[in-house]
Amino acid sequence: GEGTRYLRADSSVDCASSEYLIFKMQMTPVLIVYLSIPLGYLALLHGVRDRLRARADASCDQQRIIEEAALRLKEGSDERLRPLKFLYKGYRPQFWYWECVESYRRIIMSALPVVDTPIRRGFTGGFLSVFAVLVYREIAPYQKSTTNVLNLIVQLELAAVFVYASLLLNHDGEEYTGVLAGLDEGTVGWVVVLSNVSGWAVALAFAWRFMRTVWLSEQRIRDAMAEQLATEAAQAEGEGLPKAVREFTPFADTPEVKAVFEALNETADEVSAHVRQRLVSERR
Repeated sequence: GEGTRYLRADSSVDCASSEYLIFKMQMTPVLIVYLSIPLGYLALLHGVRDRLRARADASCDQQRIIEEAALRLKEGSDERLRPLKFLYKGYRPQFWYWECVESYRRIIMSALPVVDTPIRRGFTGGFLSVFAVLVYREIAPYQKSTTNVLNLIVQLELAAVFVYASLLLNHDGEEYTGVLAGLDEGTVGWVVVLSNVSGWAVALAFAWRFMRTVWLSEQRIRDAMAEQLATEAAQAEGEGLPKAVREFTPFADTPEVKAVFEALNETADEVSAHVRQRLVSERR
């Protein structure tokens, strides 16, 4: 009748029934607690924020990097940081709070089904994904560059899927009349699969490039160390000892110190002669 409301996801549920109202009253506190969990994480991290980031007055980037490395070395023995490691591990020190932001991003994305129409859900999800791409592209919150690249690719894939869905699900009240609504289900599925596979192929290409760069850098370091050891071995074999050892001058043999010791010896001789002369005169 007039004023009767039914649940959109299940029209058999009367939103005005006592059973639904009781369920709503029971689930509201649970929902509040669930949405407050990231805030609890933020409060815990805020209490140890000084231990997660370098001092703001660090004079240069190199000093800040050294201090951040020292903080990371201490986290294993710090009783307050150890239980919270899962909340900040992997993020750059200045983004110690980012897990809370990421939690709310996931909550918002998982709540998209509450949007009333498929076309609005598609465009809302696409907009949020594109916004996430811009934010993550600018701040790069993760420590590893590969993680930042993979995260960008995932957000781009989500944006592409949502935009693609919005083009398929443009509903005019009677039927779907989207730009791509005439495609059969097989074509739609293959396009989604291929787009996702292409995204992961790009991610693997970036990962391979990064790993190759790291491997080449480590190889250059190993070659330089091997060359240095070979040079030192040749010096030891051909000349007995390395040049630095052969040219080493003891402290006592330096001209300045040697002159001081000679002056002390002369003074000691004069004093000794004076003492002997005095003893002789006293005996007389």
